[in-house]
Amino acid sequence: VFAEVPMEPATVEESRRLVLHYVDLMTRQPYSLAAMLRLISHKNYLHFHSVAVSVFSALLARSAGKYSEEDILLISWGGFLHDVGAVRMEGDFYCDPLGLATAHEREQLDSHCRLGLEIVQESRNIPKEVGYIVYQHHEAPDGSGRPNRLSRSRIHEPALLVAVVDAWSSLISRSGRREALDPLEALKVLGVAAEQGRIDGDSLLLLRRMLEPSLEARIQKRAAA
Repeated sequence: VFAEVPMEPATVEESRRLVLHYVDLMTRQPYSLAAMLRLISHKNYLHFHSVAVSVFSALLARSAGKYSEEDILLISWGGFLHDVGAVRMEGDFYCDPLGLATAHEREQLDSHCRLGLEIVQESRNIPKEVGYIVYQHHEAPDGSGRPNRLSRSRIHEPALLVAVVDAWSSLISRSGRREALDPLEALKVLGVAAEQGRIDGDSLLLLRRMLEPSLEARIQKRAAA
C-alpha cells in the first residue's frame, strides 16, 4: 500500500481489506493487543506504526459508544493511512508529535499532512472522512496544532481520537534521537499534554481505560516473578 503512490483502485481496496481484517482480529482476539505492541519497531516504523494506529483507533472508536460500524471502519482506515504522506518525503520519517523542538520537525508535520491529503484525494475510492483524519491528525484542541492551527470546533472529531493513538504509539516507539517510553509512562506524558490542551482528554481517557488494567497487571506479574 505504502509503496504505490498514487494508489490505484485495487490498492485502495487492499488497504480497506487490511483494515477490516485488523478490526475483525481485535474484535475476536482482544488479547492479541500484546502481540501488536511487540510489532512496533524502529526498523519498520512506518508500517507497524500505521497498523497499530489503525487497530487502536478502531478499538477506541468502538469503546466511545457513539460511532456506527461504518464510522469505525473509516476511523480505522484513516488511522492506517494517517502517515501515508511520508512516502513522498526524503529520508527517514519519525514523527514526535509532542516534542516539536525544531523547525525541521514542524516542517515534517506540515509536509506529511499536506502530502497525505494529496494522496488520498487522488483516489476517488477513499472517502472524504478518511482525508479529514489524514490532514488533521496533528491539529490540537487548544489551536496550536499543525498544519493549520485549527480551533477545536473546526477539527474533525475522529481526527482528535486518531491523534491520541498516534501520539501514544510514537512515544512507545524508538525515534531517531529518543528511546521508546514504557507504555504506562507514555500515558503519563499524554496526561500532561491533555492538561495543556495539546491532545483530546476524552480520547485519552478511553485509551487509559482500555490499556491501564492490562499494563498494570503485567507489571505486577513481573514484580511477583
